[in-house]
Amino acid sequence: MLQLKSLTLSMPIDFTNSISRFDVFKNLTHLELMDQSVLMKSYICFDTLVELTHLCLVLAPHRCNPAMVKHLISNMHLRVMVFCVEYLHQEIERFMEQHEILD
Repeated sequence: MLQLKSLTLSMPIDFTNSISRFDVFKNLTHLELMDQSVLMKSYICFDTLVELTHLCLVLAPHRCNPAMVKHLISNMHLRVMVFCVEYLHQEIERFMEQHEILD
């Protein structure tokens, strides 16, 4: 059986609760979740995905927990961290500066 290495979800599903419960996700290296609510949470089980090197999430400043953004940026396993945004650059920059997210 082939191991799942890459996953893209473009629908609003609360997938994050399943990450640590199902072995099918443990070998993911690339993950893209296009749901604005992912970064609203106070904890997401991405730390359990030890093979994960590339992560793409939607950054919506008004629906985002700044502590989660800081936590993800400081994750040493991630080589590439991408935020998809649908806001003006100034809005994202203001959010980042306001919450001292300086990376």
